[in-house]
Parts: sequence; structure tokens; C-alpha cells
Amino acid sequence: MARVQRIGGPMDHSSDAGFRAWVADVHSMLAEAGLVQTSDSGQINAAAVLRPATNTVAGYSMWRFDDPLQSVQPIFIKLGFGTSSQASRPAFRVQVGRGSDGANGLLGLVTPEFAVNSPAQAPASGEYVSFATHSAGFAALAYKPEGSHSASNAYGPVVAFAIQRTCNNQGLPTAEGLLLLAPSTGSGKASSGQACRLRFEPTQDTTGALNSFDLGFVPGSTTDSRVGLAPQIFPHWMMLPKQRPCVGTAGSIAGEVGLHTQFPMALVGVAQRNYLHLGGAFGCTLSAFNKSSSPTAVATATSILWED
Repeated sequence: MARVQRIGGPMDHSSDAGFRAWVADVHSMLAEAGLVQTSDSGQINAAAVLRPATNTVAGYSMWRFDDPLQSVQPIFIKLGFGTSSQASRPAFRVQVGRGSDGANGLLGLVTPEFAVNSPAQAPASGEYVSFATHSAGFAALAYKPEGSHSASNAYGPVVAFAIQRTCNNQGLPTAEGLLLLAPSTGSGKASSGQACRLRFEPTQDTTGALNSFDLGFVPGSTTDSRVGLAPQIFPHWMMLPKQRPCVGTAGSIAGEVGLHTQFPMALVGVAQRNYLHLGGAFGCTLSAFNKSSSPTAVATATSILWED
């Protein structure tokens, strides 16, 4: 298990070669981070696949966690790669389940499939950073968060997800369930996102795509959390239906933590963990505590657990 950080040009979806390149790059980053690609038949061949027509997925690949709880409560991840509403715009799909049928299909309890479609063509130039990580109970990908869309628009990435197991009060992973987090459906806007929870036993318990889901709260609708110069970080939670703290992701008020900044935080328990700030990559995941106002009145951003 590892952390992977790469710098490269903008996401190119203008040709077969460009499509193959970003699919292969995503596969390479996931493998380097420690996720395991399964031997399922029918998976996308990044070396030969053709860029598909608009609103079409060219193919899928299947991945699994490689952590101590995989043998107890397995997590399998199905990823789709395709084209959005215009030929030059990429599209991405992510879905999580309990098992694989060996033929690129998920088995057991399965989350909804999240669709993320680019609303704009990527910029033609510039250097952009990509991130992938897998550690015990957590995996995340943010592929060129600032280089997936038009530079003139405040969009998050097209290709991104964060998956975390439940944890106990010490922040250690448990086998109770998981949370799947992705950018918003159909637009990738940083102002919204998708989240669902999956309770392993005894039944599936999920929520579908929401434009302003609340994984955490900014108490009192404050727009400035800083004490002196130190910003505050707000925990995320999931309901299974009992509330459980999240150790893999956290929120902050937009602009208070520097983009791509790493920081230590005892988010759950007393042991400090290392986090990486990714801005609006996964959508606005906090709401104002004063629900008489708009739930997205306080612009927020997301950080992820960044450990080997």
C-alpha cells in the first residue's frame, strides 16, 4: 500500500491515443498505490481500446482492496471509462460491491453506479497533479483535479473516488460497512457531489446521488473557522443507521487550507494521521449548521487520508 503523486499535462480525450493514455495512467496509479486488479474476463484493454462515441462507456476494469479486512469483508471496485456528451469530454463510472463474478460483474451487496461526465473540454496546456492512495480501510483517486475541465470554470475532477471502511473510536477500520464518495453526477462541479453508504450486514443501506449531501457540518454557519491563523477541520460521518465517524475524509471551509497541503490531524481518536487537502475535488461535503439557510451557503472543501 502506498501514496502515488504524478505531474503531467491536461487530461487528453481528443483521440484514441489520448483516451488510451489516460485510462492506462489511471490503471498504473491504482496498481502502484496497492489496489489489485482482478483477473476478471472482459476488462478494458487500455492498449487497444478505441475512444467511444458520446454518452458511451468503452469498457470497465475491476479492482479490489488489499488490506487486512479484505478476507473478512471484501471490497471490489468497478470502474468505467468513456465519453461524455461531446467527443472531446471524458466520462467515468464507479461502483462498489462485495464480490466479483469473474466476468467483470459485481456480486452481493452493491452500491449504485456513480456517473461523472465532463461538462467542458480540458485546457490545452499546463501541468497538473494526480493522486492515488490505498491504506488499511481506505482508497482514493483524484486524477488531475485542476486539469480535467475548462480552466475558466470551477469544476472538480472527472476521474475521482474515495472509499473508506467504517472505523471505531480509535480510528481503526472495522468490517461494518463503507462510504463511497465521488464528484457530482453529470457535471463534476465542485459545488456538489455523490455519496452512498453500504452496510455489510444484514442489509444494504444506501443513499443515492445528492447535489448537496451532508457528511459533516459547519456549526453556526460560520464562514471563517480560523483560530489565529489555524483553520479548523470538520469530521465527516456516515449513518448505518447508527452514526459512525469517518477517518478517511474530512471537510474545511474553502480557501482556509492550501491546495495540496499535507497536515497532521487526530481526526478520530488520539493518534495523529497525515492528510492531503484536495479542495473541491469531491464536492461540497459540509453544510451550514443553520438549516434555515442554503445547505451549501458555506463553500467547503475535502481532505483525504494520505498514508502508506
